[in-house]
Amino acid sequence: MPTDLRVGHTTHWMRFVTGQRLALLLHCSLAHCGVWQGLARELAADFQMTAFDLPGHGRSADWDGISDYQSLSTQIAGNFITDPIDVIGHSFGATVALRLAVEQPEKVRSLTLIEPVFFAVAGQDVPASLVAAQPYRDALQAALDKGDYRAQRALLLRSGAMVRSGRLCPRPSNTPWRSASISLPQPRMRCIMTRLACWYQAR
Repeated sequence: MPTDLRVGHTTHWMRFVTGQRLALLLHCSLAHCGVWQGLARELAADFQMTAFDLPGHGRSADWDGISDYQSLSTQIAGNFITDPIDVIGHSFGATVALRLAVEQPEKVRSLTLIEPVFFAVAGQDVPASLVAAQPYRDALQAALDKGDYRAQRALLLRSGAMVRSGRLCPRPSNTPWRSASISLPQPRMRCIMTRLACWYQAR
């Protein structure tokens, strides 16, 4: 599990080496590259996967609070790629994966986005969700401006809990992604993830 400089940022990363097909895994906010170990075990026969800690996560160096965070994350991700590769991103990591595909398409063989955080799309589908979230966005921006990281963390955890409960932005019954909140038994989830892997391996 090495740590080295990537585009000038000290970055910790892991490689799951078994199969031949190359993949880059991008984790969500408030996580680290180790969260991919379960998926890596499931796909080990076919894939050689690399995952890194985003700036300020896991064992990577802190974000400087000045540079554009997503730009830095995208540059680091691109630095891990030498040949076309399968890119898998979760939540914030999915937005980095998509930006990488748009800005450096020659590096991305296939793209898998898991729960991508696209607030603009959510605002179009359910406009009331952005209105309801505005007080939290304002409070978060104020905490960022003050450098109050404790307040930022508390706001993120609180708003996340409210979103999951449906109190912050209720989901209408006809929303197509409503079923995504259903918990699946672990063996069924493993089966779905394996089928997903087979699908994009065949592309």
